[in-house]
Amino acid sequence: MTLSASSYLTGLEVEASRNGSILEPLVIWGAGFGPEIGLPPSNGDRNDITRAAFSLGGSVVHKGREAFKDVRSFSQPGPALWAGLEDHYFAALILPAGGAGRVMLRMDPLIEEGREKQFLTVGLQAPTEKGYKFYVGPKDRELMASLNLGFEGIVNYGFLPGIAQALFFLLRHINQIVGNWGWAIIILTFVIRLAFFPLTHKSSVAMRRTQEKMKKIQPRIESIKKKYHSMKKDMANRQKMNEEIMALYGKEGMNPLAGMTGCLPLLLQLPILWGFYNLLVNAIELRHAPFGLWISDLSKKDPYYITPIVMGITMLVQQAMTGTSMPDPTQRRIMMLMPLMFTWFFKDLPSGLVLYWLVNNVLGIGQQYLINLQVARESAPGKG
Repeated sequence: MTLSASSYLTGLEVEASRNGSILEPLVIWGAGFGPEIGLPPSNGDRNDITRAAFSLGGSVVHKGREAFKDVRSFSQPGPALWAGLEDHYFAALILPAGGAGRVMLRMDPLIEEGREKQFLTVGLQAPTEKGYKFYVGPKDRELMASLNLGFEGIVNYGFLPGIAQALFFLLRHINQIVGNWGWAIIILTFVIRLAFFPLTHKSSVAMRRTQEKMKKIQPRIESIKKKYHSMKKDMANRQKMNEEIMALYGKEGMNPLAGMTGCLPLLLQLPILWGFYNLLVNAIELRHAPFGLWISDLSKKDPYYITPIVMGITMLVQQAMTGTSMPDPTQRRIMMLMPLMFTWFFKDLPSGLVLYWLVNNVLGIGQQYLINLQVARESAPGKG
């Protein structure tokens, strides 16, 4: 075994024989990895989950405890480029120096204090190889890519990985300038908002104009509904009512579906939100990264729930600025419930993600203020 003081890579040469015959060694890592206790994590902490991982057919396969419900061990024919164990931020990977091999996976039981614990074990067998490389270290994608061994694929950015990688590329370069990951998130949020501003502004203005027109014709719509409400409720009268309402829309030059364009800004942000989530929970660079004051780890939830609550308040302000022009009271109530739902959903998410959404809301409030001023000027007497 050859160790290095400046690298996470270790060289290993293995040669085994029996009665003069060379054997094919099975190089094993395990049982267990890091601080694993052999039991499923009771607190649901992703950092405590140990899985097996191996590179097969150009993609990375992850196997957790659920793969061993019916069997204690199984063999993956391969050929696997590398294999090993991982937790959320670290990995121990075995790589045959000259080729791929067969993967063996098993759960090793251990009885302690009358309780059975299960530890994952992974082995890699390369038929004609005696030289191996071990990587035991952080799942740092940039570091792993620099080794040119194919390990970087183990960093899983989930659905839409390209967005997460692009965001992290920008975030890392901003952090190199400002020296604080929290401020880097704030600056990147501003850049993203600025990039989407023309499209989101146009759709939001269109939605607000439609809402203002709907407010003006709402009494006439209610009058039509009231006229047909006293009639016998059948499909023919319902169709006539709808035809009168649609004729009113046409007379006023309105598209009843135009108000739905207001959903476009949120839909555009969802891939960015998902990319940020995968970035913040998987990038080891953000592990233990402080922002300031009570936020000491941007990859963990806010311990006092201050940022989720403030985020919910900013959403409430946004809804108040946009929802007051909605003529339908049911729609207004539903929209006003969204801040409460989002606050509950975000309370246990990484504080860095909450920071992104909070700053995005603050910028959205400023944008909505400008939109309201523009539409108010257009709706003023003597205009439009």
